[in-house]
Amino acid sequence: FVGSVQWSRSSRSLRATPGERAAELAKKAKDLPPPSRGISMDDVDLSYSRSSGPGGQNVNKVETKVQASFDVGTAKFLPNWVKENLRKQQVNRFNKDGVLIVSCEEQRTRQDNLRIVMQKLQGMIDKAAFKPKMPDKAKVNKMRRAKRAANEKRLQDKKFKSKLLQKRREAKFNY
Repeated sequence: FVGSVQWSRSSRSLRATPGERAAELAKKAKDLPPPSRGISMDDVDLSYSRSSGPGGQNVNKVETKVQASFDVGTAKFLPNWVKENLRKQQVNRFNKDGVLIVSCEEQRTRQDNLRIVMQKLQGMIDKAAFKPKMPDKAKVNKMRRAKRAANEKRLQDKKFKSKLLQKRREAKFNY
């Protein structure tokens, strides 16, 4: 599911359009299980530190920055395909141990930053677990017609260019 669509040489065309790739992806994703639940506080390790964000003098004495560590590998509620997508989509947020690190220091209070971190994590999981819808038959037919028309135009342009070059070659030798 996670990999790209493979096209064999025996198929009609060698390149798949973005619409065809999306349709193939939706077909494969249809049978994949969704995550069994959302992320909870028990799933993450939290650490707090002093923030550089807003808060005036409060910044210097209260630890309002929240850093959440989520071990994707041990999360039993996430199917493997979601874990793989999450690793690909958030590759820069993973440390060398395979733990997803998300931090927030946007707000003045620890509770607000904690809420934002949990929303960010849930948003990342939702994005990784997204299953595209299957295109309807009319859309598939429209994609097929557009691809065929583009291919025919490409071949016509190629023939025109070939004839043009051939005329130039013939004109050179007619002197």
